[in-house]
Amino acid sequence: MLAWLAFGMMVSAPVDEYTMTTLLSEIRRIIAMPNAIVVQAHECDLKNYEQDLRTEYRAPSVLKRGAEGRIRYHARKAGRFFIGFVFYDDGNSEEYTVSVDGNVIGRVRADANDNRQHLCIFTRAVELRDGSVVEIVARGRGAGRVESIVLLPMLPMLKQREHRIKFIHARIPFNEPLRAVVTWVTTWAVKCTLEYGADGKFEHSIAEDAPLCNHRIILTNLREGVRYNFRIRATLPDGREVIAEGEPFVARIPKPPRSKVHSQRVQIKVDFPDGARVNSFPIAMGVPFPQGSLGDAAQVRVLSHDGSEIPSHTRPLGWWADGSIKWLLIDFIASAGNPIYMLEFGRDVKRRAQLPSDATMRVTDDGKRIVVQNRILQLTFDRDRCGIITEVRFDPHGKFAQRSCIARDVGAVLVDADGNKYHSDGTPIEIAVEESSPLRVVVRIRGKYRRGDATLFCYTARVHIFADAPFVRIFYTFGNDVVDDLFTTIRSLQLRIPTTLREPPNFAIGTDGNGCVDGKGDVRLFQDYDDHFTVMRTDGEVLATGKRASGWLEVRDDARKVLACARWFWQLYPKALSVDGTALSIGLCPILPDGAYTSESDRENEDKLFFYLVNGRYKLKRGVEKTHEIWLAFGNANDDLQQFVPCFVKPPIGIAPAKWYCGSGAFRDVIPRDEENFYDYERAVMQALDAYLANREFQREYGMLNFGDWYGERTYNWGNHEYDTPHCFLLQFARTGERGFFDIGEEAVWHMMDVDMVHYHKDARMLGAVYVHSLCHVGDYYPSGYKPPSIPREGFTVSHTWVQGLIDYYFLTGCSRALEAARMIADRYDTYYTINYDFTNCRIPGWHLILTLGMYEATGDEFYLNSARIIVERVLERREPNGGWIRCLVPGHCRCMPRHKGAAGFMVGILLSGLKRYHLLTGDDKVARAIVDAARWIVADTWMPDREAFRYTSCPNTGTISGNMLWEGIAYAVRLSGDEHLQRVLLTDMRNEIGRRFGRGRGLGKSISMFLRFSPYVLHEFLRVGEKLLPYPFHALQWDEHTRLCTSPKGDSGRAPDIVEVHAQVYKGDLVVLVRFADANYIVGKNSRGDPTIWLRLFLNTDGNRKTGYMPDEIGAEFMVECNLVGGSDAVLQHCGKAGEWSWKRVKSANAFVSDDKTAAVIKFPLKALGDVREFEMLVQTDLGFVKEGEDRTKACMVRIGDR
Repeated sequence: MLAWLAFGMMVSAPVDEYTMTTLLSEIRRIIAMPNAIVVQAHECDLKNYEQDLRTEYRAPSVLKRGAEGRIRYHARKAGRFFIGFVFYDDGNSEEYTVSVDGNVIGRVRADANDNRQHLCIFTRAVELRDGSVVEIVARGRGAGRVESIVLLPMLPMLKQREHRIKFIHARIPFNEPLRAVVTWVTTWAVKCTLEYGADGKFEHSIAEDAPLCNHRIILTNLREGVRYNFRIRATLPDGREVIAEGEPFVARIPKPPRSKVHSQRVQIKVDFPDGARVNSFPIAMGVPFPQGSLGDAAQVRVLSHDGSEIPSHTRPLGWWADGSIKWLLIDFIASAGNPIYMLEFGRDVKRRAQLPSDATMRVTDDGKRIVVQNRILQLTFDRDRCGIITEVRFDPHGKFAQRSCIARDVGAVLVDADGNKYHSDGTPIEIAVEESSPLRVVVRIRGKYRRGDATLFCYTARVHIFADAPFVRIFYTFGNDVVDDLFTTIRSLQLRIPTTLREPPNFAIGTDGNGCVDGKGDVRLFQDYDDHFTVMRTDGEVLATGKRASGWLEVRDDARKVLACARWFWQLYPKALSVDGTALSIGLCPILPDGAYTSESDRENEDKLFFYLVNGRYKLKRGVEKTHEIWLAFGNANDDLQQFVPCFVKPPIGIAPAKWYCGSGAFRDVIPRDEENFYDYERAVMQALDAYLANREFQREYGMLNFGDWYGERTYNWGNHEYDTPHCFLLQFARTGERGFFDIGEEAVWHMMDVDMVHYHKDARMLGAVYVHSLCHVGDYYPSGYKPPSIPREGFTVSHTWVQGLIDYYFLTGCSRALEAARMIADRYDTYYTINYDFTNCRIPGWHLILTLGMYEATGDEFYLNSARIIVERVLERREPNGGWIRCLVPGHCRCMPRHKGAAGFMVGILLSGLKRYHLLTGDDKVARAIVDAARWIVADTWMPDREAFRYTSCPNTGTISGNMLWEGIAYAVRLSGDEHLQRVLLTDMRNEIGRRFGRGRGLGKSISMFLRFSPYVLHEFLRVGEKLLPYPFHALQWDEHTRLCTSPKGDSGRAPDIVEVHAQVYKGDLVVLVRFADANYIVGKNSRGDPTIWLRLFLNTDGNRKTGYMPDEIGAEFMVECNLVGGSDAVLQHCGKAGEWSWKRVKSANAFVSDDKTAAVIKFPLKALGDVREFEMLVQTDLGFVKEGEDRTKACMVRIGDR
């Protein structure tokens, strides 16, 4: 169902005063004509104009300052010319008046607002004398950007852009037969009308309310099996109406293909937390399937460890293009005693096992209330009054008489800054059953906190009820929907669970680890920091203090009990748990003392940790949400509800083999962990996980609005998960099956979709906007200029926006909120950012492509593919003949005058990754050529062979940078072209980078995200060509008496590593030096910045350069190889000062490795760094930087290359 329609002629004759084109290819052709005189605007006399030195525009240009600006050019050649100029038409109206020697030759009104370059040529020739003045006067509200003045001896014919309606498509979603998604693209911004009807009629119409280029209208209430026709009406810029018809469609779910697999089994391991002793716990996990392997969700069953089938339920989450199932959500019940299960699927598989009738889930809806029950619990959700749950009944016999009510009116109370109370127990906006199966039911409640007719904030609760379980899981989200105010301050927000227990109940409240405090009566646990809590009675008696409470509270009388548990309790501080009478309360935003977080140490960390906690109040920015995961359990007095706490705190997850995740194709061309071929890469990946967790502790990256994010971008900003940290870790979870990667990814996802995006705004176009890395995540807590180089104000750009991690999480867990958030983000940028699309730097279209194609692959909605088509069309148009994307470099990328032109390599890499995804989906040959040409261009432009590193930008005066953002694009260019030079560059850069280690400090999350973002997609490319990355030298190389250079007596080296043996050998042109230590009982020092440090240095003298440099004990050294075994800075330095001075320049990269037991280290560097030498003298030294309790060094020994 694909069509397009074009309007207008390809060639236009001159009309009226001027002829004009917006085709960049035409503009390039005209200004490159041999007899054309092209004068750059910034070379002219300017009045109220100035050269643009701060934006990433494609060419040198000038910008108007004020309402009127003038550009004057004094002709240097007499003759008869047609005068033209190149300007940029932005979103404002401008009028240009062009004159020669004071005589007006024409006026141009720039009101297309199409974000394109315009070449305007006046159709009347003008006689110029030597010195004639050509003047352009610009008036209007816009910037009046002008690139150049063009003088042409002949009037050319100009090709015009076509006005098209194209890519018209109607799609029936695989799971919604009475719904059609109609999508199309217009090459100009226009409000269209969709007309449709059955049997060739067009009896219905839907009109758009805003001019767009990327269009989507969803048709509902269709009749199943009926054939529908549809067409698009639009008005061209010249006022003509045009109509384009789409291919008719039938409102019927496409028939899925037959499963290719007869029967196949996949092992599932359920990861329970340590100490879990539950025999029954619900699992919901997403499992991917290769294309075509599974066509019917019913052809799946779950087998226990003994091969018997257990009850399960399946629901498709995503489909391949052929209609086969790509992702399947599987619900089943697992036991910690036997956590291994088998998933069996195929066309010969039939699911038979069912729960007993009294254990299965039941849902009734009489229009007034929804009632959900399993064998033990009955929950009522009243449409007239339902804060969260109207009533909970507990009855092990399943009778649910009135006396079985154990809790009622479960809801929340919000207190504003003035002490006014708002309740959630009024009439909700919505109550709906979001999911329903025999094993699990999800009820969604949306509402507002009310005080009479007034409202303040809104909430969404998703209540999960499980078959045969005495507990429920609640995802409770509150949000600041006060859109007229930038910030709103509240006093508190408490979730209350009033019970029907007899008063006063006994309580047990969890403290550190497995500890708890027991008692009777009212009590409150208050977690005020990530490392401090207090348990106190209402009379002030302190029952306990500690660091990190486990987050659960149980109350009981002599017959029944209720337990509440808040996941990530201390991580999301401040938090509170309390007993008030017979009610339990969870302080989501607990009442704070008036002077909270005002101590001297707290003020030092205010803009990092406590910015939203102001004088005992919560200051929340509009549009922010926060979700808390709450578990409520109910039982008889002698029931052990605390056995569930470990699973509430760390819910079990099902994990398929990494080989299955990667082999399914759902993660594209990612391979499972491969230590045989990529040992050091895999080792670096695991080190990244450990370093991320250690740094979180070091940085104290906790708090209700902080947890899940990383800190220190530009020193003071929260990172807002730049480079898609959730995707980085969830992808490694798929590659390794390691639970730790999933946990970090999950924590990051919840922060991202709660805090980092705009959920409410008075401008609908802002919904789904994602904040760039900012002070306090969202900006505006502090004024402009606060703590440079931080970003204290809010900012939004698609170049700092990601959805792949959200999509990963949705498919792995079935979390509908994650898909909602991803869709909200993508819809914003694909609707509004595609209007008259243009690009400034490469990462803007690059990240936009990755974002929108991720949504297309997740949903099959061509709206997202059309967005990619719009982007790619402009990207290809903007390509330079040399294959790259040239722009003016800005401060940070170039500080030279005049500014250099070119690009930043990492931005080009992001675009190449986006284009790769587009090419994989479309097979567009033009895109394939663009990828190869651009890879060759950026390597030629920024790769420095002598330093084996990429330069940061095209400016020759910028430093080196890791090429990790380029790796995927270059690797794909190698696949497409077989270019051996590109392959060598890629291998060299990766080998130089993957031996790095991750220390700790500000911004570490950014470094780790950069490393993990694209590198997993490169490994399979190496396997294709039979390449390996760095071998792990302790295993891959042989070390014996033939490689030993010297020994050093074991002794007291203070606290630095004590050297006992040194080896060396040559491997593929590299010198590899092994240093063994006496033991691993050495400490970690600090460098001048306070970063953790263990220095390992090789001092080298070549044959003819003895005693020319600096070395301990006055022994000269021409070279020093310096490595930090903790922080990962590795380099070959050459002495460049006078003898005895500490003055070095970096000449090559080195790599350092530390053995797993930390008793040895290896340094590897290219021998060519030393020049053409056959032997040299070497001394080895260790020290701890600014920790001066000793160092160790060997005597100088000779290294002879010929012998190695």
